[in-house]
Amino acid sequence: DTLFLEQGLMLEIEYPIGNSWDIYGRYENRTVDPDSLAAIVNGIPKSARQTYVTGLRYENIDIPVNPRNGIRSDIRFAIGTKRNEGPEALLRQDTTLERSTSIQKIELEVSVFSELFRNQVLALQAELGYVQLGSGIADDGDRYWFGGATSLRGYRERQFRSDKYAILKNEYRFITCL
Repeated sequence: DTLFLEQGLMLEIEYPIGNSWDIYGRYENRTVDPDSLAAIVNGIPKSARQTYVTGLRYENIDIPVNPRNGIRSDIRFAIGTKRNEGPEALLRQDTTLERSTSIQKIELEVSVFSELFRNQVLALQAELGYVQLGSGIADDGDRYWFGGATSLRGYRERQFRSDKYAILKNEYRFITCL
């Protein structure tokens, strides 16, 4: 098994622009520092990424944690840079890794909740995402990972990865607590 350290910092500012609308900006700083085995054997480079995100959020739901009725949506645009800092042997071996590249992302999430019967909710959700790097090749750390209880049930956690994705989910929820 291999080991790497991932450290992140996120600062977000949110401003309400209407009854249910918010606009927000976010700064993200993430570093990945693998041990020597993870770097060479698994091809995980030491890297640093800075990203600036702006988004528009609409939320008109009755209960924030486990909604029964309403709509929640969020669209985000991100731009940033990523530096791959080594080790040198990995950077020479993997020709798809650039020392520095730009990152652009666009993401959309929409959820609709409707209580059909007492404590029974139909939840319809759609998620879209696209990431592009300056080189056109995203490494595994920059891709979208999905699978598991929160994104694609019935599959292992983080089983799938891609540069782009679209997921449509519907759930019939039985609310067991108040």
